[in-house]
Amino acid sequence: MIELIFTDQEECYQVRKKICNQASLKQMNPSFVEVLHTDPHILHIKSFEHMNVIIDIVAGYIQDKVEEDHLLYLIENVFFFKDKDEQQEILVIAKSIMNGEIEDIPGTSSMVPGEQLIKKELSKLFLENRRKFTIDSFIQFRLKDYFQQLLMYVEWAIDEYKMELEYQSFIDHLRTCVSTYQTKVNAIHVTFDGEIRIYDEVLNPFSSEKLEKMYEKALVMTEELDLDRILLGPLLGISPKMIYFYSNEADHAIVHTIQNIFEERLIHQPLSSFAALKQRINSSKT
Repeated sequence: MIELIFTDQEECYQVRKKICNQASLKQMNPSFVEVLHTDPHILHIKSFEHMNVIIDIVAGYIQDKVEEDHLLYLIENVFFFKDKDEQQEILVIAKSIMNGEIEDIPGTSSMVPGEQLIKKELSKLFLENRRKFTIDSFIQFRLKDYFQQLLMYVEWAIDEYKMELEYQSFIDHLRTCVSTYQTKVNAIHVTFDGEIRIYDEVLNPFSSEKLEKMYEKALVMTEELDLDRILLGPLLGISPKMIYFYSNEADHAIVHTIQNIFEERLIHQPLSSFAALKQRINSSKT
């Protein structure tokens, strides 16, 4: 027999309902769990037989109860982000990292799912033959590893948030430079099939000397020292009225970056469109 004590009796009933629903799905008799009539804050578990079901439901309940609030607490009170909008942006990033939606962050692959950490501690508690415990005390004293892991997620999220701010500031600056530059070039064509190639209006490839000259021009124009000399630097130095960008990867990071800087000046098309255009131009010369 085990008694789980909840602060909120409504939550006690909700957890019992979830356990009963899960038991029914597994064709179990849900009578092994009930809310005490004498104290509706207490969930009375009569048998250890279905402990896996109980642990699964209680762990999920605890995670839902504390995770987002604790992430926000860390963001505001440990890292001192007081602006509510900033807090929400960092929270969204933290959840994305936790869900594996943001990759290439060192250390994340070794993280254990939060619910699994909670289940581990619940299992240990039940094995200790504790007959009665409060949910709040369990959260406070038993979830050190879980909360430490949430702290790491917030640290990663803040790093990602700061990098995004720096990136956006960089893009805004380059966009301003492009918008104020008076260009004499109507259009250029760029192909990307794993390699970048830049062509003039009639599809003559730019020489490496020309591209280097445009790159150096961009350094002066933008006052930036960290420009890509393969694509971004030359494009900024040329700053054409239109960029026809041909690739079969519309969602590639390169496309998004150029789009963010040149906005409506960029037209993205598949590589087959470049081949067709080249054939038309060659035919017109004969």
